[in-house]
This record gives sequence, C-alpha cells and structure tokens, in this order.
Amino acid sequence: MYNIKVIKKSKNMPAVTDVLNSLTTDTHELVKQFKLAHWNVVSKNFQSLHELFDTLAQYSYDVTDRLSERIKFYDVYAVGFVAKSTLPQFPIGATNDKELLEQGLNLLLEIIKRLEMGVKEFDGLSPTDGNILQDISAQYGQYVYRDWE
Repeated sequence: MYNIKVIKKSKNMPAVTDVLNSLTTDTHELVKQFKLAHWNVVSKNFQSLHELFDTLAQYSYDVTDRLSERIKFYDVYAVGFVAKSTLPQFPIGATNDKELLEQGLNLLLEIIKRLEMGVKEFDGLSPTDGNILQDISAQYGQYVYRDWE
C-alpha cells in the first residue's frame, strides 16, 4: 500500500502559490539573463566571468525547478515559464567587467529582495515555504557578499 499525503487546501493557498509563481517567473528570467551575459562576455576576465554567469544561470534553473515543484505540491499549475518578469534587463553590449558584474549583482540583489518579501509574506501562512525561500536567498547571497576584486 502506498502512503499518499493528502494536501489540505486552505484559504491561504492562493497567496502562497501566487508568490511562488511570481518568484518562479523571476528566477526563470534570471536563467535567461545570466545565459545572455555568459554568451556575451568579452573582457580580460573572460574565463572567470563566463564561468560565474554560467553557474548563476544553472543555479537559477535549479531554483526555478524547485519552486515549480513546490507549486505543484499544492496541486496548482506552475506558470513561471510563460509569465512576464519585472526584473531589470541585462544590458546588451555591456563589455567591461565592472558593468557586467554590477548588473549581475543588481539582479541578484533584486531577487534576494523579492525572496525576502516572500519570506515575510509566508510568516504564519506557510513556514515550510518561507524556509525554502530563505535557503534560496542565502544561496544567492553567497554570490553577492564576496570579494569581487
């Protein structure tokens, strides 16, 4: 016999899944933007920036997948891949290291801010989801709070 967990629908579920869907949209946008930066790095630090942006794109993909699976846990359709993100766009044609890093860091700071807003919104509604968002925020934070020189 299989042990099947029954998901109890609550009045809070739309608030939780709306936030998760919004974050899924944003992290999917990060995948695209970090891949754009990865493919277009032209600088004296090509290799390190190329690898950094590829790592960030892959982590963002993994986060998108994790959040989408969490949405499906609630038996709700995950729409992050088709919705429009409001994250700022990576500058096309940015070629100097400082500009590339600055934009990458700005994107990370923005997603961390949005994740932390989600954590606050989940306070009392969904502690498990709040913990997941805190973990994701901390992982992104590792890339922000390091020596870039």
